[in-house]
Amino acid sequence: MFRFTIRDMLWLTVVVALAVGWWGQRRTALEKSATTDSLRLRNDELLQRAVAAEARMQKQRRVPGYLGMVPDEELKGVKGVRVLSVKPGTPADKSGLKTDDLVTGIDGKLIANLEDMDAAMKTAVAGQKMRTSVQRSGKTLNLEIILGTRPAAVAGSYP
Repeated sequence: MFRFTIRDMLWLTVVVALAVGWWGQRRTALEKSATTDSLRLRNDELLQRAVAAEARMQKQRRVPGYLGMVPDEELKGVKGVRVLSVKPGTPADKSGLKTDDLVTGIDGKLIANLEDMDAAMKTAVAGQKMRTSVQRSGKTLNLEIILGTRPAAVAGSYP
């Protein structure tokens, strides 16, 4: 049999007290760490939500695409939209669109009249690539136009 002396009991009490104290401190440290981790996770989640909200706002603030050509609004009886003029330096000019070209398709959609072209341009945004089918001198050409942004109006100019 093992007998405990008073000295053994005191020693055991000190060891237990130290262990309990250490565990209490360790638990407190773990709780603080968990709180810090949860705050860090919460901050990361808030940052992700803020980035997503900014992306949604950018979509709402979309910049309409600009082609830089003047259509012939008087043309009747022809399937397509005739180009009356092309403004120099615009996306239409840079892509090779020329006066008297007949635009017959945009991004695989048939363009039969000015309303069809307006519908295609209504959803277009600056920077978007548009594959445009054009009739020129009896030949079909496929042009890729990267839409730009409408330039600011110059004082004294007409829209």
